[in-house]
This record gives sequence, C-alpha cells and structure tokens, in this order.
Amino acid sequence: MVRRPGGSKGPIVEHIDECIGSSWRREARISADLHVEIKTKKPPLTDQYKKPGFLDGHQIDYLFEKVALDVEWNSKDQTFDRDLYAFSAFYQADAIDLGIILTRGCSVDETDFLRKLGNVLNKDGSEGTEAVFKKFGASTTKMEKLLYRLEAGRNGGCPVLAVGIKAEAFLDE
Repeated sequence: MVRRPGGSKGPIVEHIDECIGSSWRREARISADLHVEIKTKKPPLTDQYKKPGFLDGHQIDYLFEKVALDVEWNSKDQTFDRDLYAFSAFYQADAIDLGIILTRGCSVDETDFLRKLGNVLNKDGSEGTEAVFKKFGASTTKMEKLLYRLEAGRNGGCPVLAVGIKAEAFLDE
C-alpha cells in the first residue's frame, strides 16, 4: 500500500475507509449562520444582525456521534491546520466533543522503513523509477508536524487524540 500511487484517496486511506464501520458518517461538513444581538440599557435598544455562512465548508473525514476523525497519511502538512480549524469550529458549535487525527508516526520516517521499500509502483502494478521514500517529503503530514500545531494551540480548545501509525504496524508482503 505504501508503494502504490496515491491521489485524492491513496490505498492506505481507502483501506481505513473500508475498516470504518457503517455507523460513521463520511465527509461531514459544518455550516452555520451567525446571529448577533447588541443590547444597551440606556436608551433601551437592541440591534440585531445576521451573517449567513459564518461557518461554512469545514469538512471532516468521519463523524460518529460527537467524535470527528480525520486521516492524513501523506498530504501537505498544511492540511493539519485545516483539520484542526474544522475540529475547533465543530467543537465551538457543540457538534463534537473530540477530534481524532490519524497520521504517519515518527518511526516511519526515522527508520530505514521507507528506504527498504525500494521503488514506487505504477498504477498498473509495475515497478516505477522513483524511490518510495521520496514520496514522503519534509512538508508532508506526520506526527511531528501535528504535535507542533497542537502544542501551539491550533485546535482552538477542542480535545484532540493524535494517533501515529508506526513502521512496525506494516506487514511485509
């Protein structure tokens, strides 16, 4: 799976998609309007305004009751910012109590795991010319990039469980 080409949903994410039970909703999106009231005592006055689409387009991969799950295997690391912002928006709207991000563990990069895999596979399954480890650059999603963002508070108060898949979790085939 690591050697196969990715795309919008790579083979690892597709496998996770198959493993997730049918009770999880997929690709949940939050949208909300903002209704504001400003009240003054003297003179008694209330101003109201509404901002449609105040929260819009914040999407998460999976939702089960009040738990959100995003899978980031080998995306650009800026997707963590998007995910954490979405978790924060869902949390502030009381739509979730917990966010979970599943990503590559540090051991995948810090060992020779990726180098031992050889070259990538082409879409037809034949051996490609590029080494697998080159697919996993410094600016791709992995635990150390996520932890930095969590320590900086980019989750906006939403509790987040960060799960990193270790190199040992992969079976030799």
